Amino acid sequence: LELSAMDPLNEYSVYVNNFEPPADDGYWMFMGPGTGEYSDGMMTLHSDETDEYKVALLDRTIPHDRIVEADVKTDSAPATLWTWNVGWMDAVRNPNLENPQRIYALLHTDGNAELSLVEGGETLRWDVPTHLDPFDTHRFKFVIQGNTVRFLIDGIQYFNVTHEKVGKISGTVGFEANGIVTSHFDNIDVRGFLPGVGVGQTEVSINGLPFETYSAPVALTAEGIHTIGFRSFDLLGNAGGAQSLEVSVDAT
Repeated sequence: LELSAMDPLNEYSVYVNNFEPPADDGYWMFMGPGTGEYSDGMMTLHSDETDEYKVALLDRTIPHDRIVEADVKTDSAPATLWTWNVGWMDAVRNPNLENPQRIYALLHTDGNAELSLVEGGETLRWDVPTHLDPFDTHRFKFVIQGNTVRFLIDGIQYFNVTHEKVGKISGTVGFEANGIVTSHFDNIDVRGFLPGVGVGQTEVSINGLPFETYSAPVALTAEGIHTIGFRSFDLLGNAGGAQSLEVSVDAT
């Protein structure tokens, strides 16, 4: 299933991509017994109790409509553990004890893929068998839009669920190691959709000089090749990636 035509990534204007240093552990809140570490672009969680878990929650506010991706791998676990003692990925997680809310997925040790919603004290669960090994590395991807949640593994869509509870669930993004296991989450990519946010400001840099606010056309009169750098910020202050182009001026 090709998603590029379905997911308007250019409209997902609030995003955090790969959490490159120095924005390392400052992005995360850790919960539960065990250890949690974010280093060199990878989240590693270890839970050392059979019936416990270690959780990392993204310490950022993300809009409801979102795309969440990560490479997920669990180290081999003792055979006596439950099938769900693997790495879990929460596209949405609200740890409010009075009304916990979650949209999460996992790949069980028996190859069963699970998608679950938790809201209003009720859990809804969907399952589908796969031939995938959770102790290999797999790319998990959530796409949430309105009342619809889609979940893919390695680019193949396993769930496409529309339910009113999807639209009611709000929270941040989470990752979990469940049981006596160590789970790794790498190449994390989180994007939130805010329709109509728009561009708040554009900045330009000429030939490596500091960026300045763009307010009028830039005049290049000196002959030669000039490098123009530019970047934009949405109305919430989130920066897009800087880009550049070269312009040649020849007065002859």
